[in-house]
Parts: sequence; C-alpha cells; structure tokens
Amino acid sequence: MSVEAEDACRAIMRICADWESVSQRIDQADMRDRISISNTDSLTAEQSAQSLSYISRMVAECEYFTFGRIRDMASAHVEAAGSPMLAKLYEKSRSTIDSTWPNALAFCKDSLGVDLRNLSAWSSFQHLITLRNASAHGRGEFTEKQLKNPQEVKKMLQGLSSLGYSFDGHKIIAYRGSVRDSSRDCRIFILAVDAATKGSPR
Repeated sequence: MSVEAEDACRAIMRICADWESVSQRIDQADMRDRISISNTDSLTAEQSAQSLSYISRMVAECEYFTFGRIRDMASAHVEAAGSPMLAKLYEKSRSTIDSTWPNALAFCKDSLGVDLRNLSAWSSFQHLITLRNASAHGRGEFTEKQLKNPQEVKKMLQGLSSLGYSFDGHKIIAYRGSVRDSSRDCRIFILAVDAATKGSPR
C-alpha cells in the first residue's frame, strides 16, 4: 500500500469514527424518545441526511486520492515521453481530470490505459458517488440532474436498494450501518485503485 493510499484510508476511518460518536447520541435520543429501533434499521429523514453528509466526506477523500493518482500518472507519462506537443496537450486537458468522475475515469483509460471502471470495487463505489451528489447538491434528496434519465433512475434506485437504502419520494433513507459499510467500500476502492496503478511511474 502506498503512503497516499494509507493516508486516505486513515482519513476515512477518522470520519467513520466521528460518525460512530454521533450515531451513539442518535441511539440514546431514540431510546429516550421511546422510538423502537428493533423493527427497522432505517434512520429518520433528518438522521439520513446527516449520515449522507459523512458518506459525502468519505467519497471526497476517495476523489482526492484517485484524481491525485491520475494526475501523478499523467505527469510522469508526459515527462517520460519528453514531447513538447504532448506536454501542451496535457496542460490543455489537465483541468478536466478534476471536473467530474466520468472525465477523470475516461482520461485515465484513454490516456493512461488504465480503466478503473473494470475494478470490482467500482460497482459499489459508484453508488456512493450517487449518494455524495444527492447529499452535496440535494441535501439528501435526488437532484433534478440525477432524475433526468428514467432508465438511469431505475438502475440507480435498484443499486441503492441492493445496498440497503430506501426512499421517501426523492429523499434517500439511510440505514443504521450505512456509514460503516460505506467506510469499508471506500477503503476497498482506494486499495483497488492503488493496486491497479502500482506499476505506473509516480
């Protein structure tokens, strides 16, 4: 494991530990208010929005690591090639790496020959990106952009349901272990990216 991957995993574990403290207070408050937690793992809408904000922070750590790794690989490739024309082209396209996940992944595949979407860990992680976007841009609700394509919406809902999430209209309802599970999936993804790019020059 690289130092960068180790740092990212540690950051994710710290965020998860922060959530565990919050989660304990939620459980204590539920018990005080005599809300039964034995029949359902679902959180309230407010608690769900809170948990999604922690998942959003963990996905941001994955993004920081992955986009940084792609930039490092690209810079090393351009430097090794020693071509002024390639260097110029890279400078023009460099900002697209940080703009969106699709752009970063496409750049990694097309320019560096590494398709991170082929990683088994990508399947679960892409659902966490969906949750992050709903948290960051919709305060825990699906955004208009996310709901634009009916076929994509169906896939999105099926994927999130398979992970244990439910829905109240456009609101995403998280479950009690969602942050812990997301922490695991984020760390698995980081380790997979680290391994997939191990042979690449830094």
